[in-house]
Amino acid sequence: NHLKTAITELVDNLKKLRNNCKSELQENELNDFITKFSLIDDLIDSFLEQRESDPKIIYWVEKSSQKPDANISLCKSSIDLSDYFRENIFKENNTCIMTSATMSLKGNFEYLQKRLGAEKADSLALPTLFNFQEQVKIYIPKDIPPPQKENSEEYKNIITGKIEYFINLNKGKALVLFTNSVLMKYVAGRLKPLLEETGIKVLVQGEGISRMNMLETFKENINSVLFGLDSFWLGVDVPGEALSSLIITRLPFLVPEHPLVQARIEYIDANGGNSFMDYQLPEAIFKFRQGAGRLIRNKNDKGIIAILDTRVITKTYGKHFINALEKCPVILIDSDGISDELYE
Repeated sequence: NHLKTAITELVDNLKKLRNNCKSELQENELNDFITKFSLIDDLIDSFLEQRESDPKIIYWVEKSSQKPDANISLCKSSIDLSDYFRENIFKENNTCIMTSATMSLKGNFEYLQKRLGAEKADSLALPTLFNFQEQVKIYIPKDIPPPQKENSEEYKNIITGKIEYFINLNKGKALVLFTNSVLMKYVAGRLKPLLEETGIKVLVQGEGISRMNMLETFKENINSVLFGLDSFWLGVDVPGEALSSLIITRLPFLVPEHPLVQARIEYIDANGGNSFMDYQLPEAIFKFRQGAGRLIRNKNDKGIIAILDTRVITKTYGKHFINALEKCPVILIDSDGISDELYE
C-alpha cells in the first residue's frame, strides 16, 4: 500500500517539524495537518482491512472518469441508516423538526419514516398554496419507444424531435432534465445549432460553466434552454416566465449497478421485502416530484410538464408517478396530435 506508507511518513515528518516550531501559530497549523492526515491514515486502514463486522456496511472504489489522471475515491457506507438515526437523532427527549415539500407521498410519510428510523414521529402534510389545475398541464407523448432502447437511432431521433417540439412550444424558457449524460450530449449536439439560429440560447451542463452561472444566465435570458443532469433535479428556483416548460426525459430510477444501490436491493430482498416496490420505486417517485417541483415556484407561475417516458402510461406502476403530483390536467399525445384521453 504505497499511499498509506507515504501518508504515514508524511505524518512522522510533520511531527518532527513541529518540534522545531518557533511560534505557537506554526505549531497549531502543523497540529491541524497532523490531525487531518492521521485521520486519513486511519480511514485507509479501515477501508483496506474492512474492520466493520456489520453486514450492513459496504465498501467500494469509484473512479471519476476513464482518464488516466482520474480521481479515485475509497467509499464506505451503511446499507440501512435507520438504526443510527433512531438511536442518535430521534431518541426520546430529543426534538427534531424536518420540513420539505417532497417528504411524503400523497400525505403519507411512512416510507421516509421507515428509512430514517422515525416511525414514532408525528407528521403533518399541508395542502399546497398553488392552483395546479389552472397553472400546470402535463403532456405525455404516446409514441416514444421504451427507454431500454435509448441507444437505438429510432429512440434518439424521436426523443430529440419531442424535446425540440416542446422547447419551441414556448419559444425556449425550458429546463430539460436528463438521467443520462450521453443522451444529453447527443440531443444538445443536434439541437443547439438549430435553436440558437432562432435566438434561443442553449446551456448544457458540463460544458465549462458552473451550475450557479448556468442558472443565472438561464434566468437572465428569458428564451434560453438549460439541459441538466442530476444536480438540476432539485435546488433550482426560477420563478416567472424564464421557466415555462419542464421536460423530463426519463423517470429517475436509481442505477441498479451502483454498488450501494445493488447492496440495498440485495439486503431488502434477502430480508423478505420487495426491493422494487419498497425502495427503487419510492426513490424514483421522490426524485420525480423534486424534478417536477422546479416548474411552479409562486402563485403567478404557469407552464407545462412534458414527460417523455411512456412507462408512466404503459406500466402498472406508472400511475404512482402521476398520482404523486398535485392534481392537474394530464394530456396524452399520439403521433397525429393531441388525443382526448385525460387522467382525472
